[in-house]
Amino acid sequence: MGGVAGRRWGLRFSLRTLIFFVMALGSVGLVWWDWGPWAPSAILEADGPVSDAQFVGREHHYVWAKRWGAHFGEMNSLPEMVIWDAYTGKRLPWNLQRKVEPGKLSTTGKYIVWGVAGQPQILTRVSDGLQIDLSKAVPQIQTWSLSPGDGYINVLPAQRDRTLLLRLPGMEVVRQFPPPSFLNYQSSNLTERFAPFVSHDEQWVAEEDKGAIAIAKLESGERLQTLPYAGTLSNVIIAPDDKTIALLEEHKDRYGIKVYEIQTGKLVGEITVESAPLKSPNDFIVLVEFSEHGNFLFVNKVQNGTGGMIYFGHFRDLPEVWSLEPGLKKIKLAYVGHDVVNINPTGDLLIASPVIGGTVAWDLKTGEKKWGGQERISCEAGEKYGTNEWVGDSVIEMQTPRALFRVDASRWRGWVPPATQYKIRPQGDDFLMRPEGSTKTSEAAEDPQWMKRVVVWRQRRPVEWWGCFWMWEVWVAGVFAVGLGWSVWRDRRM
Repeated sequence: MGGVAGRRWGLRFSLRTLIFFVMALGSVGLVWWDWGPWAPSAILEADGPVSDAQFVGREHHYVWAKRWGAHFGEMNSLPEMVIWDAYTGKRLPWNLQRKVEPGKLSTTGKYIVWGVAGQPQILTRVSDGLQIDLSKAVPQIQTWSLSPGDGYINVLPAQRDRTLLLRLPGMEVVRQFPPPSFLNYQSSNLTERFAPFVSHDEQWVAEEDKGAIAIAKLESGERLQTLPYAGTLSNVIIAPDDKTIALLEEHKDRYGIKVYEIQTGKLVGEITVESAPLKSPNDFIVLVEFSEHGNFLFVNKVQNGTGGMIYFGHFRDLPEVWSLEPGLKKIKLAYVGHDVVNINPTGDLLIASPVIGGTVAWDLKTGEKKWGGQERISCEAGEKYGTNEWVGDSVIEMQTPRALFRVDASRWRGWVPPATQYKIRPQGDDFLMRPEGSTKTSEAAEDPQWMKRVVVWRQRRPVEWWGCFWMWEVWVAGVFAVGLGWSVWRDRRM
């Protein structure tokens, strides 16, 4: 009696399934390897140690770095400004070295300003290296000031008999004004501020007019508003959104700040800064700055000689915070004993870092504590992201501050320097990794080549969970996973 052969059981699959399995496994591993929201895109190398570096302009299309001689401390050599294309890493060819003081970037990063504060003679346009010699238009210059958009330049001749408003880059005279009644030093672009004050959109100017500030169209001079002030005018500050303007008045026993709506000329409110406990306004200065979106006003009372200042949203002393939405209202913040105070670019967070202890952040809209604790966080704050150099060079979310990404030297071998003396500077959604400190003391001195390098990191996907769908690796893994499932289903009859 013939027996029936029994069916053999076991793991059986086709070569096709094996290939799909290997490819799916490899693509999943690739997703894991490239999961981070940021990745290095270029290493920019200078001819010598880099002392500072940052993105240029609002679109971050260029990166500039300042370098010196063999060591940062050796000041016998002239500084050199090195410019790269941030996307390609290609170094721009023109020579950016001058026999003057160190160069600085203008507000928008369109020009490099050469020379000492208030008296440079040369502007270099970053995009093409065009040299603009100010002395060819005005032979003897007392001081000057670039407009916020870098489209115009305000020049006060040595005779101080008038002020000239010139259009860049051709240096054509657009309008002439009476000499200004005051000069106010502006640290952000190494120049002195004086009337007329050009708006950020460069459509109108604020000019002095016998006890008032007149708002007029930039080129035609047509009057739009007249804003009165009292006492002696000490400064004029225009909000970045060009909706409001602050007039700083100096009185015998106090300072006053009047805030106006520019379009209507309506007085939004007034702020008084008393001299007490100091004797008179001569014993202190008042520094005023709007947030980047113009919704907050920061007022800092600084005793003369203490060195306190406002610089790109960083405060060395604790400022008063005033909200402009709606009306002018002081925000009460219970922060004391902090060494560095930083306002993030969106102007909705105040981050205070103490000398000892944890960093604390306040919500400027409500005045309530947003986050804070025992952990100290670096005050390098971008709009959405910041950096925490105290915990493994990590990128954090400013609102939480949840760690989103950690710069891992083992993962990014060849892209991360073998040292801790590096700063990561967030700007927008991207950040730079640049050297920090002297090559004589830094751990990177063991590899001096790294002291010449700046690494550009780009955000390649959103940080939210759905950001994975921006990764081509995820789609490839999905295709091979579907193919593997289909192949296993076909192999079921084997």
